[in-house]
Amino acid sequence: MLSKTLKKRFSDHRQANPNTWEEEAKTTTTTTLGDELKDLKDAYDKGIITEKEYNAAKEKIIKQRTATEKK
Repeated sequence: MLSKTLKKRFSDHRQANPNTWEEEAKTTTTTTLGDELKDLKDAYDKGIITEKEYNAAKEKIIKQRTATEKK
């Protein structure tokens, strides 16, 4: 749980910067296909996901990206 001091600072910041949260929510992060595949491979290499999950996710990412590029 947040301490009372941290809650107060959070509240004060939000009141002083009311649009900050909305602006951050609008920000998009662009990753390349290579970045996504590297991250996925890292998860597989670390044992976070199984080989089956890795292959399914890899196929899904590639299909999504190639479909998006064709539009």
